Amino acid sequence: MSKKSHSLQNCGTFKEKENGFLTSRHERLKFTAGLDGMCPFLRNKNGAVIHWIIFGIIGAIFLFLYNVSSFESSESEFGAWQLDMVNSFLYQSQVDLLELDLSAREAGWDAVHQLSSRGGFLEPSPCGTVGEVNQWNNGETWCLPDETENMNSLFSQLFPNPDAIIFSPLTIEGKRIKASGGKKVLKQTEPYLRQYTYDYGFDVNLQYSFDEYAQLAAEARKMVDTCREKEELEPCLNEVKPTHWLYSSCEEPAIPQGTRIWPFCVKSPEDIVIGGTMVRYTLALDFTKPQQ
Repeated sequence: MSKKSHSLQNCGTFKEKENGFLTSRHERLKFTAGLDGMCPFLRNKNGAVIHWIIFGIIGAIFLFLYNVSSFESSESEFGAWQLDMVNSFLYQSQVDLLELDLSAREAGWDAVHQLSSRGGFLEPSPCGTVGEVNQWNNGETWCLPDETENMNSLFSQLFPNPDAIIFSPLTIEGKRIKASGGKKVLKQTEPYLRQYTYDYGFDVNLQYSFDEYAQLAAEARKMVDTCREKEELEPCLNEVKPTHWLYSSCEEPAIPQGTRIWPFCVKSPEDIVIGGTMVRYTLALDFTKPQQ
């Protein structure tokens, strides 16, 4: 039998004695001395396991602390970057779009008032004028304005555009106007290159609908068709015209004399006030009798 096998056998014998056959203190001391001499590998193995367990626990603690420190540092850097994006780009872009909306609304209100004061025309009416008031008809010929097309043209003249950005044609939907100027880019190069791209355009509520022109056109046709053959226009018109139609002027209404082409000041049928001023239309109607 080899020395190693003999040692293992002796170790087994000592363990049996330890479990039940060692009674006196003297025998236990002898057993311990024998175990130290004959089975050192058992004691060395147990000690090594304990050492590795301790090292593993310490390593786990250091790893945990490192990960916590790295996470907090990363979170701090991400928060600073996000805050910088908000201050440098998001906030600035929203202010830019708000200023654009306000400019578009002001230009839109101005255009609405200018058009209504010209009866919806940009140029003199094809049907003629009475002084500076555009006629909507000349006898049986009607020359109604294309108010949406004229609004588009006038708005482009009134809308401030210092950067010469090319906008899409103005779209009118109910009481809203909108147009797109494509993409706009904000860029910073310090402390490193950053840029933010956003849609540049406006979509604003004018609190006014161009549908009023259609209503006024229908009322104007009814007035002309009903009263043009009457010898006395005033009694007929007093019966047929709506109350928001006033003769000659809204401030000082007056009956025209010596003519059958009458100018009118027409208040907004819906009493629409934009920019602190009620919308008023200035136009003229021709009540000339048809030729026999």
